[in-house]
Amino acid sequence: MTKIKNLLIYALYALTRKAKRNVQSGAPRILIVSTTGLGDTIWATPAIASIRKSFPDCHLGVLTSSLGKAVLDRNPHIDKIFTIKHNCLLQIPRVLKALKKEKFDTALIFHVSQRPTLPLVHLAGPSKIIGTEGINKGLDFLLTHKLKSDYVHEIERRLNIAKEAGVETSHETLELYTSKEDRESVDSFLKKAKGSGPLIGIHPGAKDGFKMWPKENFIFLAKKLEHDLGAKVLITGDKSEKSLAEDIAKELRSAESVAGKFSLKETAALLEKLDLYIANDTGPMHMGFAMGANVLALFGPTDPNLCGPYKAKAAHIMKKPKSCMPCLNKKCREPFCMMQISKETVFNEASQILKNVVGI
Repeated sequence: MTKIKNLLIYALYALTRKAKRNVQSGAPRILIVSTTGLGDTIWATPAIASIRKSFPDCHLGVLTSSLGKAVLDRNPHIDKIFTIKHNCLLQIPRVLKALKKEKFDTALIFHVSQRPTLPLVHLAGPSKIIGTEGINKGLDFLLTHKLKSDYVHEIERRLNIAKEAGVETSHETLELYTSKEDRESVDSFLKKAKGSGPLIGIHPGAKDGFKMWPKENFIFLAKKLEHDLGAKVLITGDKSEKSLAEDIAKELRSAESVAGKFSLKETAALLEKLDLYIANDTGPMHMGFAMGANVLALFGPTDPNLCGPYKAKAAHIMKKPKSCMPCLNKKCREPFCMMQISKETVFNEASQILKNVVGI
């Protein structure tokens, strides 16, 4: 089925490749394409800032998901955000019309999760479509400029794509922009939250189960943080992780679940207030990096050199090697790699970080 879909897309490409393309005349008109998850979208922000600094007068648009729009909302470097939903072909005419109206001359393909996205960008007419080969669902022929897939951090990969468009990559740190209302909402919550010790957040969830440290380990850790360090523990998560967060909170003395209670940007504002954030390798971990929080990140099957902290001074990593070769990835029924990270080791590392941060 995949081959048939790509053959149909290639036929469409063959019919349209000689159509008039948008060529730069004056300030560049650049479209960034990043339609994947939370962390993937945050990874785009150093390149976005670098583009704006290199081309102050450019028109910069981003094609992203609804979640990506929430991430990039209020980003001062972006002129316009376009959204595309997963598996919704009916939206293509609307999005294509909007993109063609902007007359983008350059498209930077950071990452796509929907097969129609890259053909959509091609039809929008940019003369340059720049991306990394081998990660575009077999549609590399739609790229006009292909970069080799090297062993580099995902942020650096995006910066390299921007370089191919003539951008001087001057920004290397993640950016999230919260509002006054976001910060006031969090401040109001924290005033009501009881606790005089260090404020610690834990994030027990993840999109993929094989990246999750066992729930029982988070319970053990949170109990030790409460009992030994007098910490106030907040359990973060989105609405889908609410049950997990509440199950953990029930086992603790004073911990609170905030899963599903805050918007994405309110959560970012909360992470900025924490003395320490302990999280699996998932989107909120990257939010913590972006907000400059002290983050203790738990890694197992994934490679922090590719998707871990990048230029994040307050980041700390606990990593164990893969248990299975080859790695089962999403087919893994138990998080064997994560189970190798001992509860006591994480507590000891957290205690040392807090000693350095708040002097306990």
